[in-house]
Amino acid sequence: MKKYLAMLLCLVFICGVFAGCGGEKKMAYTPGETDGDVFTSEWMGIKFTKNDDYIYATDDELLEMLDASADAYYEDKETGKQLVDYAKANSVIEMMASSLNGDNILLMTEKLPLSNMTMDQYIESFSKQMDGQGMNFDGRSTKSFAGKEFTLMKYSLDIGITLYQDYYLYKQDNRMVAVIVTYFDSETRDMLLGSFEEIKTK
Repeated sequence: MKKYLAMLLCLVFICGVFAGCGGEKKMAYTPGETDGDVFTSEWMGIKFTKNDDYIYATDDELLEMLDASADAYYEDKETGKQLVDYAKANSVIEMMASSLNGDNILLMTEKLPLSNMTMDQYIESFSKQMDGQGMNFDGRSTKSFAGKEFTLMKYSLDIGITLYQDYYLYKQDNRMVAVIVTYFDSETRDMLLGSFEEIKTK
């Protein structure tokens, strides 16, 4: 039960922080897609393959977490269904996979308020917002995986057992990409990060 509550608590932290925050390739931004066990983002040039212990959030569940203004929605002329222009969305949770133990991994992108915003400026804003979340800051470093170098911001929370949450951040075009890992032991973290690999885009 503690682990289940921890997962929900950390999702609240994530959504609160990134909703408040304001690369070389020039491919137009489009969210990645999940097919079976594999999530693929052509825009980022990465894929993630979950193991059998993890469950992906559905498209409808991810859509409920979308942070988009009214002008990001439009009506399909043939079906009348409301669709999303993801390029106009403020933040998009593209993939979330969770285990029954409460460990989870989430990949999201956030549209920057100014495309010239530097990583250091973003981190300063990010850190200020995390200060109000009640989590302990455990340091900043860099980490490379899937062919990219990320800025790593480490946090933890004591809920009777220690819950860790790592934010891996990098900037591509006018968006910040965040891979967020919530875990209870380093073996789980390493397994999740090892499930990413680089792909070559056309």
